[in-house]
Amino acid sequence: MIYPLYLLLLAIAPGLIWLFYFLQKDVHPEPRHMILKVFFLGMLSALPAALIEAGFQQIVPEKIFFIKAWGYDFVAFLSVLVGVALVEEVLKFLVVQGKVLRSPELDEPIDLILYMIIAGLGFATLENIFIFFSPEIEVFLRL
Repeated sequence: MIYPLYLLLLAIAPGLIWLFYFLQKDVHPEPRHMILKVFFLGMLSALPAALIEAGFQQIVPEKIFFIKAWGYDFVAFLSVLVGVALVEEVLKFLVVQGKVLRSPELDEPIDLILYMIIAGLGFATLENIFIFFSPEIEVFLRL
């Protein structure tokens, strides 16, 4: 039997470990409410990203998303770059732009990088949760 709480902890742990690591590197710590807000908004930005990427897969033929084992297909590369990477990075940037850029807590240049990392960790944490609770992981864990 697979325990949902155990899977949830496994999904969340990497994001929190990296979050604490990067926060320890900051000489002038950021306010906790801003860190939590950006982290959770980063998590929420994974939802529209999933919807946009699913819509993009409906528009672009599925065979374009798979690159042959030893050959390179420029169209496939471009599709993944635009349909996945660009969508995700723009949404994470919008979180930081909307909640941090005009904030008085943004008082040193490294803060912007730190907030982008925090938004990305939130995004990755929700992606981990999706992966850990997908049907495919149950089959893998039963082996």
